[in-house]
Amino acid sequence: MGALEGFHKGWYAKVMATRPGPNDDESLESLTDALERAMREPEADRDEALQRRLDELEARLEAKQRELEEREKPRLPEFETEFADRLEAIERKAEVARRERETQVQIQQASRPSDRESARGLALGLRAASMILGLPLAFYGIGWLIDQVTGATQFAPLGMLLGSALGVFGMIVTINRSGHGG
Repeated sequence: MGALEGFHKGWYAKVMATRPGPNDDESLESLTDALERAMREPEADRDEALQRRLDELEARLEAKQRELEEREKPRLPEFETEFADRLEAIERKAEVARRERETQVQIQQASRPSDRESARGLALGLRAASMILGLPLAFYGIGWLIDQVTGATQFAPLGMLLGSALGVFGMIVTINRSGHGG
């Protein structure tokens, strides 16, 4: 019985710590009587009865604690309605601001060129640069080779002039084909 007495004392301390006060309709004596009655029953039945009663008492105790907490909460209905009205007004303002932001984002996205258009413009620029720079250099190189083989000196500058003319012509044709020309 030593363990059961320790349990009884622990339960008593728990009840006393959370007990709402003298106006409670469940008194300590009734809890003690219920535990003593359960202890007089046969051991197997007593354990089941104790467990059921303990569960029941814990549920009632939790209900009383919730009830006490609810009683302690201040009820100010006029402030609650005012708060609800203010909250609703803030939510409406937030919704309007969100819609405006979405509209601004859509306008910005519509005004920005797409990635495909940007890539196409980059490719066109690189092609034009390679024609303007690459063709004169390539034709200068061919003219220099001819100068080296023949011993002359006029083919390298002529190759550069011919390459420059072909580069400008090729750039104009490329831009007109792509549809970006004016």
